[in-house]
Amino acid sequence: MEYQFEAEWDENTDIEWWNKGRRELNVAIRQYNEWQIEGKDEQEKKRLLARIEYGIQTYGQRDGGSTWLEVLQRMKKYVEEQ
Repeated sequence: MEYQFEAEWDENTDIEWWNKGRRELNVAIRQYNEWQIEGKDEQEKKRLLARIEYGIQTYGQRDGGSTWLEVLQRMKKYVEEQ
């Protein structure tokens, strides 16, 4: 079994919109990492994919959010393949 964990992002920068986006991204990252640790439950998989998709369609689309989008897309690909 292969794991692909993501590191959380620093939420204490001098730029408030970065902090807000990073807080939202970290919620998805925590859920994603916990899903792997807890055993990849199918019901939780649906909720996780919804959380990731929300990020892709919202804060991942903001100017400056392209790296967040890359993380979200990488997580989505991994979850879908499981």
